[in-house]
Amino acid sequence: MPKKVKDIMSTKLETISTSKTAKDAAKKMMDKNVSSLLVVDQDDTLVGIVTERDIVRGVCIHDGNSKDYRIHHIMSSPI
Repeated sequence: MPKKVKDIMSTKLETISTSKTAKDAAKKMMDKNVSSLLVVDQDDTLVGIVTERDIVRGVCIHDGNSKDYRIHHIMSSPI
């Protein structure tokens, strides 16, 4: 029998600020064991999402330093 989404989904959503770095996001994803973070602005308003794939495509393939890329550069928006 197929599982329902509610049986496998997470109810605790992790967020990160637009001003944080890709390195901060990668570390938080690792620490929280998640593959994406909701992005909030300085007013805690939801403005986007950043995923592991965003970090790979936005930083790694350009041989960039993850400390030099801000979340607002690599996030997907609008959701």
